[in-house]
Amino acid sequence: ALDISSRTGWAVFDSEAARPLLGTKPLVGWAYDEGTMLEYFRKWLGEFIQTHNPQMAAIERPFIPTHGGKVDGSTVIRQVGLACMAKWAFGAVGIPCHWAPISEWRKHAFGSSKNNGTDWKVRAKNRCDFLGWAYPDDNAAEAGLILDWALVTKAKINPPWRDDVLMARMA
Repeated sequence: ALDISSRTGWAVFDSEAARPLLGTKPLVGWAYDEGTMLEYFRKWLGEFIQTHNPQMAAIERPFIPTHGGKVDGSTVIRQVGLACMAKWAFGAVGIPCHWAPISEWRKHAFGSSKNNGTDWKVRAKNRCDFLGWAYPDDNAAEAGLILDWALVTKAKINPPWRDDVLMARMA
């Protein structure tokens, strides 16, 4: 699972493991040159796919951010460009890839996706702490929750951290 940003969060699950592996990849060129950044991401993602050999992928669906009523074109290019490149990279090697709408994975993770002044990054880290997952930052924490959403809703897999006792305590 990927949470694409200047520090892209990623999460992988091996059925032999009790917990997912979470990490972050800073993207070179994010603040400067889109071409450099896209090429860096393409190379990294190819290595990531080769290393982890995923059977399925999920990418947080990009959204168009606005700042003071204006669309930040550079951010749109980065978010949409990287997400589409990732979708293509997984598809090119036959890996099914799902868009993870923010509202859906947040509702799955937290029971609601309504923004009531909540700091979503803090909530993601708190949920990972509760589940006993190691994460380097909030981007990796969100990628982990996107992975959980994809496993349960798309792959129809009940991962080991979703046992009945634990899920009752999360409610």
